[in-house]
Amino acid sequence: EAIGIGFNFVEVLFGAKLNILLKILMYIFSIIIPIFVIILEKRDFNIIESINLAKAKIYFELGDNKKAKQILLNLLDRNTDSYKSHILLAKIYESEGGNRKAIDEYVQAIDANKQDYDSYFKIAGLLNNLEKPDQAAEMLFNLLNKKPDYYKATELLGDILISKDMYKE
Repeated sequence: EAIGIGFNFVEVLFGAKLNILLKILMYIFSIIIPIFVIILEKRDFNIIESINLAKAKIYFELGDNKKAKQILLNLLDRNTDSYKSHILLAKIYESEGGNRKAIDEYVQAIDANKQDYDSYFKIAGLLNNLEKPDQAAEMLFNLLNKKPDYYKATELLGDILISKDMYKE
């Protein structure tokens, strides 16, 4: 908004006529973008959180996990229920081999969004990797009770049961 007002101020101050392109930019910055921002805020869309999440994703994709984690931890300090922040932080921990921290973040993501069946599956997979097949099987049984058509969960549960020689189950 300030940029659009600045264009208008320059036009009035110097008595200069701006060309049509600068006039269009002035109206876009001073009217259209602020209206768009107001509409997004009324729909509970947090712009600052979205920008920071995008920055964290970029850092993660570029391999700078330290900066990505710092951004996400700052976001979670302000909003502990940020589902997307927990998911991305869990992925970062998982990529670094911090399976226990990744499990904790996936659990917090599930607390924020109870319908996140992928996080249930991820937790079960991480538990299986940590050689806790009983807990992984329990998570998968619970997941399949809630969503019976989750193919990957059925497949992983089958692999776990076969490895434990529980053929009947």
